[in-house]
Parts: sequence; structure tokens; C-alpha cells
Amino acid sequence: SIPDSRRTRPGITGASMRLRSWMLPCALCAVCCGVCDLGASLLAPFYPDVLLKTYNGTHAGVGAVFGASALPGVLLTPFTIPLMARTGPRALMCSTVVLQGACIAAFSFLHLLPPSSTTPFVAASVALRLVQGSAAACT
Repeated sequence: SIPDSRRTRPGITGASMRLRSWMLPCALCAVCCGVCDLGASLLAPFYPDVLLKTYNGTHAGVGAVFGASALPGVLLTPFTIPLMARTGPRALMCSTVVLQGACIAAFSFLHLLPPSSTTPFVAASVALRLVQGSAAACT
């Protein structure tokens, strides 16, 4: 007779049990990365109109905001592996996902800046996109 602690369900081997134990974390990781990477997709429908019409910005300003998140990705990706070794993958992933979510939420408050000047609005937008790109580089 096999002890209760060693019993498995019929048809489930040790390999499939190990696979199942990885399925939930991988699925959650995919969902988190997918949601956090929606930042540009969520901005694209309304941000150009807000900058061009409300703040009298330029198309170059729109391009700078949308392109700002790529720069940290290029510069910080080589440092991600040592950072992950130091902090641990779970801590790094959780903190960067929260940081990306905070940046996406902070974009909803940018409309509170006065429309009299374009520079603070564009500077705040670029700064948020740089932080968001830094967080995306580490996920």
C-alpha cells in the first residue's frame, strides 16, 4: 500500500505535476506584462489630441512622449540580470509591475496641469514615460 502523502491522481505523473505548478505563475506573469505594456495603447487614442489641441503642442512633442519609453529599455536591459540576481525575480517583477501601473494611473492626472504652457505638460509626460520604460526594461 502507498502512503497517502505519496499518492497521486491516476494519469498524472511527476513531470505533469511540475508543469502544473508552473502554469499559474507563468499565466499571471503574462497577464501582468500584457496589462502593463498597454500603456502606449491606452494613450494613443486620446493623447495626441490633448497635446495638440488643449496644450497647443507639436507633433514632435507627441513623438517624444511616445518614443521616450524605448530609451530606458535599450539602456537598462543589460543591468536587469544582475539586478534580478540581487533582488530576486519575484521582487523585481512585482515592483516593476506596480511602478508601471502607477505611471499609467499618473497619466490620468496630467490634465490638471494648466493649459497655458506646453512645456510642463510635455516634460511631465516624458518623465512618466521614461519611468515607465525603465520599469518595462526590468520586467
